[in-house]
Amino acid sequence: MKRFLLIFTVIFMVVCLSGCAFWMGGERVSVTPYQGHSTQADNALISVNTYNEMNKALVSLVESGAQRGILTASSFSSGTLHYYVESAINNIMKTNPIGAYAVERIDYEIGTNSGVPVIAFDIKYSVGRSEILGIKRVDTMDRARELVRTALSYFDASVVLYVSNYSAEDWVRFALDYAEKNPHIVIEIPEVTANVYPEGGKTRVVEMTFTYQTSSEKLKEMQNAVAPVFTSAELYVMETAEVKEIYSRLYSFLMERNKYTIEASITPVYSLLHQGVGDSRAFADVYAEMCRRAELDCQTITGIRDGAVWSWNVVRYRGTYYHVDLLRCYEEGKFQLFRANDMVNYEWDYTAFPVE
Repeated sequence: MKRFLLIFTVIFMVVCLSGCAFWMGGERVSVTPYQGHSTQADNALISVNTYNEMNKALVSLVESGAQRGILTASSFSSGTLHYYVESAINNIMKTNPIGAYAVERIDYEIGTNSGVPVIAFDIKYSVGRSEILGIKRVDTMDRARELVRTALSYFDASVVLYVSNYSAEDWVRFALDYAEKNPHIVIEIPEVTANVYPEGGKTRVVEMTFTYQTSSEKLKEMQNAVAPVFTSAELYVMETAEVKEIYSRLYSFLMERNKYTIEASITPVYSLLHQGVGDSRAFADVYAEMCRRAELDCQTITGIRDGAVWSWNVVRYRGTYYHVDLLRCYEEGKFQLFRANDMVNYEWDYTAFPVE
């Protein structure tokens, strides 16, 4: 009760200092005691004379995360005020990016002060004020994509972006593509969700979440642990000039590093390089990254070998593309470049990769 009286007194003093009194003409605006940290916008009186001003004031309240707001609306008739308030609320909830993302509902009451209409707003959010104020604002889609890549690289649990000049993007596919192409950076491929608010418009809020089975601290340790291995591979072939010899030496560097167990892992690059555990995709991804660091053309293919899902590489040598299956080379006891007609019992998307 004392807390209610204290907060009510503060709001009453703000109104009085503004030259207004809540109790005039037999009407009163009700005030609910605020149960958290206040901002200036929570208590300040805002004067609006047009619908656009009302809308902008409500946008300002929402984008600052304010839970309370009081508007004086001297230019509005009592007959139309409810209509304009409802329209402003609908606009915030459906078309404003932050409103569509963060606002759960907006309640209001209308009263008068010295015959002037007063609107008291009470705003409920689905996220906290810190989340609203922490939204990253970007002007281009390229910058938005860059921040998503950064979030993945640092194993962040989420990223929320306010994107101007928005264009259509499959954010889940974008994140997964980046993770799959950079397994030495994104040590574990997360479960990804993405939501865009509102459904239309040039400016949107993009909310993405990333769920990992491994803690971010451990993933960062793994990320740091694999980096020196790739540096060592670079040094291992630094003095080698002939391209085919570089491909062969990188194969030897990898295969001689461990006695391997062929098994899938949720942290494929780390598990392969530091625990000797990996499947064909892990070998292909690690080999591709080593080749890229040696400035060689190398891609990873995932297809079918002997009826099972399998991954291997396509490399370029003297203007011709060859297939390299590290585990097949290991089975046959030597490094080999295979032409397409040597890939018996293999299937892949022939249109997606270079041909001879």
